[in-house]
Amino acid sequence: IDITALPFLQNNPRGAIREVEAALNAETSPAFYFLLGNLYYQVGEYGQAEQNLRAAIQRFPSFRRAWRTLGLIAIQRGRYGDSIEPFLNVIKLGGGDAQSYGLLAYSYLSERKFQAALSAYEMARMFEPDSIDFRRGQAQALLAMNRANEAAALFDELLQAFPREETYWLAQANAYLQLERFDEAIANIEVVRSFRPVEPSTLFLLGNGAGAQAPARL
Repeated sequence: IDITALPFLQNNPRGAIREVEAALNAETSPAFYFLLGNLYYQVGEYGQAEQNLRAAIQRFPSFRRAWRTLGLIAIQRGRYGDSIEPFLNVIKLGGGDAQSYGLLAYSYLSERKFQAALSAYEMARMFEPDSIDFRRGQAQALLAMNRANEAAALFDELLQAFPREETYWLAQANAYLQLERFDEAIANIEVVRSFRPVEPSTLFLLGNGAGAQAPARL
């Protein structure tokens, strides 16, 4: 296959897949397996995409872009634990940008590896300090680690940007409950109550602040 034609073939990914697969042989460059993996990713055939990306990596272990796409496939398929190794390799190979650290952090958070998630979110925020997604994830990790003061402060920042975001009010209420700052937790729940009806379990906290040890729920 003429490599100069490849960008044009990507306008017809199914046709491009046929062309590339027909050209594969024992001497095929890792770049062609990477291309084939990305074409399969483009058409949503993630199993075939992963197989070809791994073939590229087997031939060239430092293929950073192939590792990145593998990580993205794992995220797309909800296999967050499987995305950790690819994004770690992307970072080790010099691709430590906001996306890589952010997706690594999200995967750690989904796997309940809260300290690792927090560290990755902190690195992601070095590139994008004002990112809402990164601040929210960092606050969630802090809350899960019982670092409620820091979590409450981050939710303050988020609420300044999104004052009608109910999940932030309730998450901050959970932080206040950890700190036994019951009046502030109740005030947060009252704000949510002003937006819409809330669950009975949440309303219970309004009249029983001293016993409000359980997390508030939507």
